[in-house]
Amino acid sequence: LKHVLLNFAVAYCYFFSSQVRRSIVYGDQPRNRLDLYLPTNTNGPKPVVVFVTGGAWIIGYKAWGSLLGLQLAERDIIVACVDYRNFPQGTISDMVKDVSQGVSFVCNLIDRFGGDPNRIYLMGQSAGAHISACVLLEQAIKESKGESTTWSVSQIKAYFGLSGG
Repeated sequence: LKHVLLNFAVAYCYFFSSQVRRSIVYGDQPRNRLDLYLPTNTNGPKPVVVFVTGGAWIIGYKAWGSLLGLQLAERDIIVACVDYRNFPQGTISDMVKDVSQGVSFVCNLIDRFGGDPNRIYLMGQSAGAHISACVLLEQAIKESKGESTTWSVSQIKAYFGLSGG
């Protein structure tokens, strides 16, 4: 019963909390959306965690990060849960592209939501950890070749890969 009540509370907060900004568009694909979990304390710029959920590359969904988002928002940390295309609508390359665009959105626009662009952390779980690691690697390769980019690996202060990164 306790587990059911916790799930209900998280779902209720996800849909009705003023701290959650759902489905912010970051790209041109249907699943290029992210959710922001914002602290109630608006004093000063906040650290930001970009979280990429898992789901075996086929069933991941941004709302699965809601418990993490709500918990970290209570601790004065902004969380951006990035959604991305799943297989078969997209390949791994598409998923990496989507998440990279989401990271770019956060790096370039998070200050509009009270986030500190100098304190951005990337975190992924399972398939999300794999995709996030690929995003960092691909971005580093682009930068090493002198290619034009919309964000830099140096903007990410740390990477956390859970069960798959």
